[in-house]
Amino acid sequence: MKSILDKPELEIQQPPNDEEFRAWVGRRLSEEAAMFDTGKRKFDGETFLRLAQLSPAEYDRCRDAEAKALGVRVRTLDGEIARMRKRDNNAPKARLADIPCPELDGDVLALVDTAVADSGYGGDRKVPILLYLCCTSRLLAFKAGGMLSHAQVIGAPSSGKNFAVDTVLRLLPEDSYVRINAGTPKALIYNDADLQHRIVFFSEADSMPTSEGCRAMLDGDSRATASSALRSLASDGYLSFQVPEKGEDGKFVTREIKRDGPTLLITTTVKALEGQMGTRVMGYPY
Repeated sequence: MKSILDKPELEIQQPPNDEEFRAWVGRRLSEEAAMFDTGKRKFDGETFLRLAQLSPAEYDRCRDAEAKALGVRVRTLDGEIARMRKRDNNAPKARLADIPCPELDGDVLALVDTAVADSGYGGDRKVPILLYLCCTSRLLAFKAGGMLSHAQVIGAPSSGKNFAVDTVLRLLPEDSYVRINAGTPKALIYNDADLQHRIVFFSEADSMPTSEGCRAMLDGDSRATASSALRSLASDGYLSFQVPEKGEDGKFVTREIKRDGPTLLITTTVKALEGQMGTRVMGYPY
């Protein structure tokens, strides 16, 4: 039932055919072999390769210690890891639309409606079906000027808003969404979960960093800067957040935390989101 709705254009890391994959593996093995000393010990490239496989958050936690162990500056290590990751991005890719999937008879949305009813959901099923379509938009190829179908379910307290969202999420793979029940304004920025073509569900809108304006900046409200990063994730298809860090020489340098999307945002709220974030999230009365 899910595979039919999950057929849009999407590039994934998967070799299109055996011949191209073998050629790519051969190039990788040749490159890795060149990184090792033929005499006494393995070159630092082995460490660079290992660190390049870490998530941004995992790498951030160990970069200082790893740089010290290698005897290099942190900035130098960052450059080597970025080079490794860029090279891995050149792996052969295939479109998800090219991968065969089983065909289903009948109306797909009718099947979704039946699945929602069978799950024990007893209310009006229009909102869950609309949310399922919103969730499926996360797999669409992101185009400049476009936006995913971000959603907010609006209703009275204890009316079952979260249950409606949870009913839909149970129809999706567990690794297709990140759930945030409560957290600080910058929790998502430093979360090491993969956000690309995934859903972030804020179970309460209060957990979303939505403060805005110069007044909040002057008051030192951390939500002001975090909300800008969240809006970028919603409308630009990626999250970018710059932080100053003190280097080994005592001077401050700017480091960019970048999380690739596109990412679908969903939340529930008693009152519709306002301001700039409210213009990016479609409201569904419940």
